[in-house]
Amino acid sequence: MLSRVASRVLGAAGVTQASSHVQAEYAPPFHGKRRRDTSPESVARDRTNPFWNHTTGRWLWNDEINRARRYTPFDIDGLKDLACQVCSAGRCTSMVQLGNGSKTKVFHLQFDNGKELVARIPTLLLGNLRLSIASEAATTEYVRFRYNEGREESWATPQIPRVLSWNPTCRNPVKWPYILTEYIPGGDLQSIWNSPACKTMKHTIGNLVKVEDTLLQDTFSHYGSLYFTEDVDKFDRDRPLYAEPPEDPLRIALSHKFRIGEIAHRDWWRGGYCDVPGDRGPWPDLQSVLMGTAEMQLRALRWKKDYNPLFNKSTPDDFDFLSAPLKTTDIIASDLVPQNETFLRPVLQHPNLSRGNIIVPHDSASISGPDIKGIVDWQGAVIAPFFVQAAEAPAFTTDGPNRMTGDWADPLCFEEEDIRSNPQEEHERLRMNLMVSRRDTYYTLNVWAKAEARREALLCSPGLPEIAKLYRSLPRAIADGPASLRCVLFSIKQKWDSFNPSKPCPINMPDEDQEMSEAEAKIMEGRRSQMQDVLVGIGCSSDGWVENERYDEAKKLWEGFQKYWDRGKTAEELGPFPFHDGAYSPLL
Repeated sequence: MLSRVASRVLGAAGVTQASSHVQAEYAPPFHGKRRRDTSPESVARDRTNPFWNHTTGRWLWNDEINRARRYTPFDIDGLKDLACQVCSAGRCTSMVQLGNGSKTKVFHLQFDNGKELVARIPTLLLGNLRLSIASEAATTEYVRFRYNEGREESWATPQIPRVLSWNPTCRNPVKWPYILTEYIPGGDLQSIWNSPACKTMKHTIGNLVKVEDTLLQDTFSHYGSLYFTEDVDKFDRDRPLYAEPPEDPLRIALSHKFRIGEIAHRDWWRGGYCDVPGDRGPWPDLQSVLMGTAEMQLRALRWKKDYNPLFNKSTPDDFDFLSAPLKTTDIIASDLVPQNETFLRPVLQHPNLSRGNIIVPHDSASISGPDIKGIVDWQGAVIAPFFVQAAEAPAFTTDGPNRMTGDWADPLCFEEEDIRSNPQEEHERLRMNLMVSRRDTYYTLNVWAKAEARREALLCSPGLPEIAKLYRSLPRAIADGPASLRCVLFSIKQKWDSFNPSKPCPINMPDEDQEMSEAEAKIMEGRRSQMQDVLVGIGCSSDGWVENERYDEAKKLWEGFQKYWDRGKTAEELGPFPFHDGAYSPLL
């Protein structure tokens, strides 16, 4: 007999309205007979509507295209009416935007019966909206059922928001893809990050490591993305969910409700990739992932489907240079499979455990940090090899000496002596910043101490970092240019004995190519360092975004850095100034 929780899993189909629409043809915005008012007054309203447009900041470069890709003209009244139906309310009394995510807009809705919901509206930056929304809804529900249902509140996994309604097409009252979920009260971890009352965050860090370790326990049958069973094709429905048949009632129920389908991550669908047929999974092994992704890149090269003179690092002259390393990857894929099967387990992990996606209770500040109340935003989650998913969470990792403090203008203080060299009135604030900057070390030590398999994958397995780099760089080979892929292959060649010592290395890089790779690696590192210094000096994100109130100041700084970009170094070392309209952008 099925347990009560397992019965609820099998009987929960009603919470995901319109899941059958996933197989329908994706209707792009303003498809078919849908008409827009093109009068000047209407166009002006469209450009200033804060729910449709990005209004909280501007981009110093590529501003127009960034705004266009984030333009979401959904039916606001249609969304409110639908949300009222979902929560049995008479009317929506408040709709407030919670944030402008890089790929999704999030709204908090309140109703006359006291209920609250969250609406997630994707932007065109997601790539394949149909698959992305379907997979996000299914993944969120899978994690909620697997780790929340029937558990005590002290269980390691925090609350996952319940998906109440979703539709991956524009054929719905919202006239745009959407997801409606429960609202988890509280604030995000970022809101208390620099609070003097939360110095060490040791308790919060310990909770997060437990969450990560818990999510990595299940071993699935294939690599790819999660979907509801009815939303994958028949061939994928015949494949089991787990690597081994489950024995407990809950996982038996989940094995009926969910399946693994083709990967929904935007890196496989960005730009012109939507028009490129290829093997996007589900994949049975690592060799299939590497070969399928390399072959898709080669096909895109032949069709020139991902080439745009703007926003990419590649140029038409690079196509021949890209073909050779992609073909090499196809040849060596079977040699790169680690012998330790633990590292190959297909596992699920949250795609972005940043501070903004970790919910903590209001007024919960304490020296060791609060409990983690909830985890949101499962967009882009995939089932991938364990050694790829073992990477450290961005919430507690640094990108530069004082990135953890959130204030680029602070002097770099590594020890108490550094603090004393600053004015007395700055000491207390700088001590707090020093404490905050040490959180990443405590997080890393927790991972090493409490998650043995992750420690082995991150530290003790020669060759795994190179395979992980190759896994991540392959779907972006054209966008990121040949230098990155060539450097990864050169690193693999240097460490070939870590992969297959019984076989001669098949990476045939001529001496001039090898010398070029070594030189490129040094140049890329120097360029990266210089670019990071510019971004820090301007105080903007890697794609040039700044808050509205800082735009004029940041623009002057940007123009100054452009003027003095190559002072002290040759143009060959740095190349042209990299931050301009049409420049490379990781999201475009």
